[in-house]
Amino acid sequence: MGLRARRRASVEIKQCLLPESVAFVYNSVTHMDGLAPVSVVACAGCCLHRCGSLSLALIPGYYEMLVPGYLYTTLIEDDLQGFIHRCLQLLGLVILITVLKTLRSFTTSWLANSWRISITNEIHGLYMSDLTFHTLRMEYARIDNPDQRIVTDIKELTSTFFTILGGVGAGGAYEAFGNILWYSVQVGQRCGWYGVVTGYVWSAVMALISVAFINVVAPWVFRQERLEAVFRFLHVTLRTRAEDIAFQGHGTHEYETLDTSLVRCVDNTKQIIYRQIYLNVIQFWYGYMTTFVMYFSVGVAVFSGLAWEYTAEGERAQWIAQTSGSFMFLLWGFTILIQLSTQTSDFVAYVTRVSELHDALLDSKRRNGHDTHPNTNTALNESQMFIDNPQTLVVDKLQITSPAAEVLMSGLSFTLAKGDSLLLLASSGKGKSSLLRVLRGLWPASQGSVSLPAKLSTGTGGLFFLPQRAYLAHELTLKQHVMYPTMQADDAASDDTIRALLCEFGLERVLERVGGLDVIANWHTMLSVGEQQRLCLARVVWHQPSIAILDEATSSLDAEWEKRVYQSFVKRNIGVLSVGHRETLCALHNRVIKLA
Repeated sequence: MGLRARRRASVEIKQCLLPESVAFVYNSVTHMDGLAPVSVVACAGCCLHRCGSLSLALIPGYYEMLVPGYLYTTLIEDDLQGFIHRCLQLLGLVILITVLKTLRSFTTSWLANSWRISITNEIHGLYMSDLTFHTLRMEYARIDNPDQRIVTDIKELTSTFFTILGGVGAGGAYEAFGNILWYSVQVGQRCGWYGVVTGYVWSAVMALISVAFINVVAPWVFRQERLEAVFRFLHVTLRTRAEDIAFQGHGTHEYETLDTSLVRCVDNTKQIIYRQIYLNVIQFWYGYMTTFVMYFSVGVAVFSGLAWEYTAEGERAQWIAQTSGSFMFLLWGFTILIQLSTQTSDFVAYVTRVSELHDALLDSKRRNGHDTHPNTNTALNESQMFIDNPQTLVVDKLQITSPAAEVLMSGLSFTLAKGDSLLLLASSGKGKSSLLRVLRGLWPASQGSVSLPAKLSTGTGGLFFLPQRAYLAHELTLKQHVMYPTMQADDAASDDTIRALLCEFGLERVLERVGGLDVIANWHTMLSVGEQQRLCLARVVWHQPSIAILDEATSSLDAEWEKRVYQSFVKRNIGVLSVGHRETLCALHNRVIKLA
């Protein structure tokens, strides 16, 4: 059965048989198969590590548990040599167990980090291919905050998973099951079958109650992650658009929005806290009641006569200490499982969020795999888009329809060759940006055809798009910003060319101010909006495309600089398709088409 068929079947089962909270957990578990291909190495390493460390730690732990019984005997018998021997034995076992648990903690963290790399690389590969990072928000609106899912949720998923399997402190599920299996045998030999049954029944009842409350908590944890992502996004927006907000007001609306988002986060956290009360009660009650259950079982063994049947009178204190220890370790195995219930509820939420993103990316990849053009979505109706002449753009009877079925543009036709210039003049809301999305392949057209050069990848020629808002990528040097997105040249001749280009576009003072081409700075705060646009326009000239498509890319420049920019394009025989609404652009182009 294929992945999609299994998912569909699981959803049908969930809807028919399970209540909402249980269905949430069931759906999360079934999602794990989607992450399995990217976690084989980490999980295999974890299994080998845990099996090895469990076998190494369980046996020393068992003998460490026996030592207090031997110490009681040496004290009762006033055996100094025996006491010293047992103390040294206990010290050696403690050192060995400490080393093993430290190694376990280290390797668990290392494996969690390795799995994070594996999953993140897989999702990055899908997210950054075929412009999926753009189409995801258009076609999969239910996938909120993919940035948080990639950055935070994957990290929490992997670390929580390995904490559940075997982290620091309690030791995790591996140690729990190891204790249960090993000490069931020991308790059975010392207390009889009823001692084992008592421990199992008591722990099973408490475990079932814990699982029931996990189903209550997990959906709220899932919702908390979404609310926290929105709260963080609002703060990021406030930081990145601080100057725009300051120019237009005092930030009153932003403050109210942040406060509302915070209240939602806090209120949802309260719901989680209330629901976790039940989990905490179960955990603490079970933890403290284990002592009572242990002494009850030992008491039954003693007063029934079974305890002393094969035990010498001088070894009774030793028997009580060792039997109590075995029973405590048996119940401790169950205690670990119950105390992992909180982490499990968090893990269920993380699995759901990461797997939803992974499924959406896989679905997008399958859909894009059927496209006829690698840089476009398939047309909705009768439109065609294909690569033909590498130096000419031809648009024939193009019609563009919005996702809401509104016709934005109809019957548009033009031809633009290398070295020519054309201005599409229109006011706001006339479909200018929609046309550019179609030419770039971000939107399908409903009718007509487009023949265009290939998108510029390396070298010169092809098609180059430049949006209105200057994009300066994170942690790039001035030189790399000019070469973006290819950034391959690193010889001295290229440096000289870039310096000359920066001077041509009036950025020589920026070059002097930062101290060279290879300096990384916060360019968004260092450069004015006009300087940012000129830097991006210099990028167009550096790449020498056959045709440059500009979306009001000179909107922050004065008339003199606009003229100089277009003269640079003419001098290098770069064809220009400009989209704008200012009449001053008409004189800078050979042809003008006014969009009604």
